[in-house]
Amino acid sequence: MSNKKKLIDIASIQSGLSAANQREMSEPETGFIEVVCLTGNNLLENGLVKLTDGELKKVYVEQSRLKGHILQDRDILLMARGTNFRAALLTEYDLNVPSIASPNVFVIRCGEKILPEVIVSFVNSGHGQALMDEIAIGSTVRSLSIAGLKNLEISVPEIEHQKLISSIFYANIEALTLLDKLKAQQLITVEASLQQLMV
Repeated sequence: MSNKKKLIDIASIQSGLSAANQREMSEPETGFIEVVCLTGNNLLENGLVKLTDGELKKVYVEQSRLKGHILQDRDILLMARGTNFRAALLTEYDLNVPSIASPNVFVIRCGEKILPEVIVSFVNSGHGQALMDEIAIGSTVRSLSIAGLKNLEISVPEIEHQKLISSIFYANIEALTLLDKLKAQQLITVEASLQQLMV
């Protein structure tokens, strides 16, 4: 059996670090630290954060401004603006520099009552996206507010059901990854076959 809780009662929610605090420099100045700034481009449709080294945006931030903004393993990143308020889980964090979220991304950090995979699965579901759309503000560019997210009600299943949801979450990612590999292989096979027939 699951019971509904406000998101603020089961997780903390914070905005990404504002762009005014980020700088691009060729050489770091005293008191500044190089960080990776994760944006919406790093949030994959499958529910995970993409950490491909060559595609990461690196900026410098004053060390005193970083307090509370350094991302941790198993943080949830949620798009704050746009047409798709997708969420993604930061897992297997192994970057050699700290990372922060961009201003257009919210950071959700789960408490002990809920697994992050449950929140990501919920937000990315059709029902979750409909609820995000209900609390979104603005007409031209839709955006979420921290106040709206704090009051968002989410079902919190028993821990055994949460573990099952987590298993399904990772099994789905594995299946989607295999499908992508199969699609890429199929394109190579077709290309090779056509090339032979046309020579």
